[in-house]
Formats: sequence, structure tokens, C-alpha cells
Amino acid sequence: MKIRIKVPEECPLSPPEVFIWKKTLLREKWKKLSLSVLNKWRESFELYMIVEEILKKYVPEGRFLVKIAEIKATCGYDFVGGYVRYTVAVSNEGNIPVTGVTVTIDTPEMFRILWHKPHEHKRKGNIIHIGTVKPGETKSIAAYLEPLVCGKTTIPSYVTYTDPLTKNVRSISLKSRKIEVKCPLFFTVTEANLAKVKNLLETAKNKDDRRYGIPEDIDPNEALKIVKRTIEQFDVKKISENTINEKPLLTEVYYYGITKYLKNPIAIKIVVDGENKALIIEAATAHKEQLIGLLSELGNQLIKTLMEQQIIKKLEDLKPLICPQCGAKWKRLPSPDKPLKCPACSISFTHI
Repeated sequence: MKIRIKVPEECPLSPPEVFIWKKTLLREKWKKLSLSVLNKWRESFELYMIVEEILKKYVPEGRFLVKIAEIKATCGYDFVGGYVRYTVAVSNEGNIPVTGVTVTIDTPEMFRILWHKPHEHKRKGNIIHIGTVKPGETKSIAAYLEPLVCGKTTIPSYVTYTDPLTKNVRSISLKSRKIEVKCPLFFTVTEANLAKVKNLLETAKNKDDRRYGIPEDIDPNEALKIVKRTIEQFDVKKISENTINEKPLLTEVYYYGITKYLKNPIAIKIVVDGENKALIIEAATAHKEQLIGLLSELGNQLIKTLMEQQIIKKLEDLKPLICPQCGAKWKRLPSPDKPLKCPACSISFTHI
């Protein structure tokens, strides 16, 4: 990396332009310059890039160090359970703190952000506030996205910050990431039993769930019928239905399927909990890409059915039973008369 320093003709340096390379020492003449000379000409030097550790070696206390604000950012994603984890890392490679740093993830319609980490960074919609990034510091955030449908899309994102020198707001566009969520196809299973399904749910490497609060305008028994119809649209076999309690309703339903091309077994479990007004769809399989695709499609079909029957008017009316701060799973939704303290982050909620 080349460092270019232009000096005035009157400055006792020769030649007028001095080139310094990273991890090299300054020329001998720089060592002999007195502080008074440096002080006289420091305002005239046009410094395009400076290696801080070199200048500090020759200028006491770094008093003549030129201030530089340089922010760099990278992004990426991976699959975690039934969700897409989208990460952004922001680094300050300058020598002064940079404030007002935010990360914006332009999630398309097929995704929504459910929670992010670390939760001490505040989020409003798809904007996560990181705050101040000190010199040499890197701060990272991870947003957990729920795929609402299967398909392929691009997720753009960008970082904004306040330039400490000009006080202007600057923006860095990150490389857009193409993400594909594949829905598995099934063929009819003729042989399966409850023990096999339970074992897969317990031992599968990739397992997760979609959990929602049952809307106020629907009875838990009706919610059970709707979710069963949703799952039975797929070519899977119902293995068992067990009503543990009738009032309030507590029912478990198990399904089993084999994917058409990779021949992977998939186990599905429905839990309808009338006491906590909770609806949970669990799934387990050997391949995480198929898990995320299956849960996405099941959630999408459930939302479509509820909207067609006018039980909910929009996506936001079906509340996920997940802490919006830390992503912990809940058994019920909070309410003003029955608040909920998250067991993971200890934050209390009256609504989400």
C-alpha cells in the first residue's frame, strides 16, 4: 500500500514528493526534522493515506497525525435450523471513532426478520442500529430471516454512518446475496409407525419448528382442523393423532414423508395448545435445505388459508412465538394483562 505525501517547496525535504510504503521506515531526513519544522508545515501536507504505527514512531503523541475515517463492511448468510442467518460485519480501519452506524437489510416479500443478535443493538423494521465503531474495531450483527415462501431471490443490504470529519451521512452498498429456498417434493409412504417418527424428531441432525399464537377470533379446535388440512395438502402420511386433553385442548398429530428425489425421510409434528393459545409445527430431516424449504411452505400455506377464511387480514396478524430480541422460543404470547418475561434475555413484554 503506497502512502503519498506532498510537501511545499520551502519544506526542507528532497524530493518534493516522498513515497512511503506500508511496513517500511520513514526516510532518514524525516528522523532529523525538528518538531518546530513539522509543526510549521503540518497544515500544508496533503496526506492521502497514513500508516498510523509508522508516524507515531517519529511524532511524539501522534500530535501531527491526520485524522482518517474509513469504514468497510462485508455480508454473508447460512441456514440455521428453519431460518436464514444473514450476517454483516462492519470494521473501522481509520484512526478516529465513527458514529451513527446502521445496517439496513432490504428483505424482499418472501422473507421477514424475526430477531437479531446481539440483541443490545436496537432494531426498527429492517434497520439495525450499531452505534459507534472505534478505530480498529469490528462489530457484527446477525439477522434471522423467516422464509415465507420457497423460491430464489436477492437480498441487498447497506451500511450508513456519520462521517466524523464532514458530519455528512455516508452509505456503503454491500454485495447482494442470492438465496434459494427449495421446497421438497414427496411421494406416498405406505409403511411407517409412530416410534419411527418420534425417533426421527428426537435424533435428526436438522430440526426446527414454526410456532404461532392462535388468533383470538379462532377456536383451538378450528385451528387444529386448518393446520391439518394445510399439511395434508402435501403427499405425507398421518401416523397418529393423540388428544391429551379436551378442555382446554391439547393435541399432538404426527406425519411422515419421503422426499421424491433424495429419498430423505421427514417427520412432522403438530401441537395445538388451547391453554396457551399456541400452534406449533415441528419438522426434522437429514438435510437443512429441505427443512427450511418445508417449514417455509407449511407456514406460507397456513397464512394463505387463514387469510382466505378472513381469520387474519395480513401477515403480521399471525404472531410468531419467538422473542423479537433474542430469538428464544415461547410457549405463549404476552398480553397487557398477562405479561411475559423472556427466559433467555430476561426482557419483559406486554405485546409484540
